[in-house]
Amino acid sequence: MKKLFLLLILFCGISSAQSKDPNAILDNVKKNFNKVQDYEVNVKIKVDVAFLKVPGTEAKIYYKQPNKIQRRIEFFSLIST
Repeated sequence: MKKLFLLLILFCGISSAQSKDPNAILDNVKKNFNKVQDYEVNVKIKVDVAFLKVPGTEAKIYYKQPNKIQRRIEFFSLIST
């Protein structure tokens, strides 16, 4: 689904690249985005902050139309230095 979503965004940009009207571009993006009913994505979280030591972790993010987002993170901790 992630590849489909990225292709959808890319297609929106290519198909509307010749249009100069920003409202038309946004309407086209919204129309194509609304075609995506749900998706899930695996993410790797890496925090690169000098004064914090945060071990890398993985999470899964779910999206369902119209505006439901759920995150699942196994373990996340902050260790200050």
